[in-house]
Parts: sequence; structure tokens; C-alpha cells
Amino acid sequence: MLPRHIKPRTAHLTPQPITKQQVLDAAAHWRKIADDHAAFADSETALGLPRGDVSSYRARARLWYQVAEDLEAQAEVTP
Repeated sequence: MLPRHIKPRTAHLTPQPITKQQVLDAAAHWRKIADDHAAFADSETALGLPRGDVSSYRARARLWYQVAEDLEAQAEVTP
């Protein structure tokens, strides 16, 4: 049986604004992922064999580099 009176929940923590350092850390994270994808694509290409869809790794690397650049641009305007 449910209680007759349910107290409304109160917020315990107010969300804090994202800091410039947090944005830069996120950009570094995405840049590392992009570097890993690019390195894998380069190693597969260096083997000289069609060992999978290397173009998808390159495309993802380009996307993650773009995400990192966008975050770095956002960090410039973040206080």
C-alpha cells in the first residue's frame, strides 16, 4: 500500500556551470579517441592488406577531431 502523503523531493545539489577546464578535458578525451582511430587506420593501411573497413576508422577519426575542435572553440568563450 502506498502512503497517503508523499513529500515532494527537494534538490540537494544545484548543478554547477561547466568550467573551462572541464571543456578542455572533454576535448582532450575526444582528441585521444581520434588519435587511436587514426593510428589503427594507419597500421591497417601499412600492412598493405584489405583487413577491414579502414575508411570507417578514418571517418570516425575526422568526426572526433571535429568534436574536439568544437569543444576547444567553446572553451575559448567559456568563463
